[in-house]
Amino acid sequence: MAKKYCFEVVDRSFCDIMKGIKEDYNLKPFGGITIVLDGDFRQNLPVVRKGDMHDMIQACIQNSYIWKSCEVHLLHKNMCLQSNKLDSISKYAMRKFAYWIVDVGDGKQCPNIGDIRESWIFIEQNLMLPKSNDGILVDTIYPNLNSHIRDRSYLVS
Repeated sequence: MAKKYCFEVVDRSFCDIMKGIKEDYNLKPFGGITIVLDGDFRQNLPVVRKGDMHDMIQACIQNSYIWKSCEVHLLHKNMCLQSNKLDSISKYAMRKFAYWIVDVGDGKQCPNIGDIRESWIFIEQNLMLPKSNDGILVDTIYPNLNSHIRDRSYLVS
């Protein structure tokens, strides 16, 4: 997640560029150029070195002067679940995982303890990879990696 300052710099740059092209375009966000941003703003905070949660939240684009000009569109259909290649068991598991991810983003997976929310989230065993040092994570994410690498001399083990 980029910090709001990155977007503000792009905004000012486009406004400066468009100022000489069309009258009053420098007064519009991003100089009147349509910009598309995507991501789950609930789950990805910008990194602020030696900062606390408040600093990370303040660095988000939602806390920029640009945000009031943004038009937010929400996706409501999980395209992975629309695949005909999945059997009914796989679709059920993927649907269950998709709803769980949304609940995590909405804070519904964090237990309430008194007046505070714990930051620990319970992850079901079937969603976790076994702990090991043999590269299972890489093999799981990139199952055909070794077949695509011809010269492995540059790989560091």
